[in-house]
Amino acid sequence: MGDRERFGQSYWTQDSQYQKFEDYSAALAAIRNWYQGFFRLVAPDLPPPGRALDAGCGHGAIVYELADRGFDAYGVDVSPWIIEQAQMTSDPRLTDRFAVGDLAEIPFEGSFDLITCLEVLEHLPKPVDALRAMRARLRPNGRLIATTPNLKPTIPWLWDAEAVDPTHISVHEPSWWRHALENADFAVRRVSTFVSVPVFWRLHPMFARWIPLGRRSGPGVLMIADVRVV
Repeated sequence: MGDRERFGQSYWTQDSQYQKFEDYSAALAAIRNWYQGFFRLVAPDLPPPGRALDAGCGHGAIVYELADRGFDAYGVDVSPWIIEQAQMTSDPRLTDRFAVGDLAEIPFEGSFDLITCLEVLEHLPKPVDALRAMRARLRPNGRLIATTPNLKPTIPWLWDAEAVDPTHISVHEPSWWRHALENADFAVRRVSTFVSVPVFWRLHPMFARWIPLGRRSGPGVLMIADVRVV
């Protein structure tokens, strides 16, 4: 089964965590609320507004959030179904900003100042190749911000990152990801861990918090790296 079939409609509506939402619009609204915690976490490392790509954009929440922050934002995902949903958005700014594609063949021309890749790398059989592909599309001094599950958090957690989703095939520890970034010729700014505070973000986005937890402790890994300029 190819990636386009693996991440088809059944993945989003039956097999993944997104099945709990009534429809695309409900999922998009909730995910945007949740990602307010992400933007609070990375605020010191978010570059000035420029051209941005969300790689593995899913419902498109990050594209919306970056656009609201002044970025010229685009989104790509391997799933034709989720991209079709995103293209039917009621926001006229973004109807042409979503496209089907993978990281090896990003379907938008030109380079980017920022690429975000959130909860995507764990789904890929060759994540280092994906990192190299994203680096190739970043401008000099461009920045990558990525998140992925931590294989062995040192604090007890509620789920096994590999077992929670059968498409999680590349789950690693933070040190592994640091070496992967270096092998992809990035200059690493930081690799750390975090935990997203559950439940409260559903009440209001002001309560969304992703709390930093040092180099190894948390269930999530945050990677921030720049294009190495020789």
